[in-house]
Amino acid sequence: MNIPDFYMSEKANSRNFLFGCIFLVLGLVSVFATKYGGTQIIVGILFIILFNIQKKNPLVRFKDKHLEVKLAPLASKNFVSYKDIISITKPTDKVLELVYLNGAKDKKLKFHLSLLTPHEGERLLGLLKNRVKDGE
Repeated sequence: MNIPDFYMSEKANSRNFLFGCIFLVLGLVSVFATKYGGTQIIVGILFIILFNIQKKNPLVRFKDKHLEVKLAPLASKNFVSYKDIISITKPTDKVLELVYLNGAKDKKLKFHLSLLTPHEGERLLGLLKNRVKDGE
């Protein structure tokens, strides 16, 4: 079964672009008004770069034997085997929590569903529960 990857929603990702543009404008205004403002320009450029990285890289990817989760561009990938998943819960409407075995101890992975569209969040939850139930 071929499951498509889950990417950050346009709404969530566009915040980075908006913040980048705001910092660029503030930096340019500061440079012309006070001869300072290089920091705001750099921060603005970094936000725009983050926007482009997050737009291209999936947050969640289903593989045959494991799940790949990368919640932030600079964060490391989490590889979670389906057979190691102990529980999948939704403590709030906006958070999905995976508890899985990592070596000898349990580890929690919290995923903010606000990063996805509401439809994609429910779809992700259903697919995860099916994969764990099937023991794939």
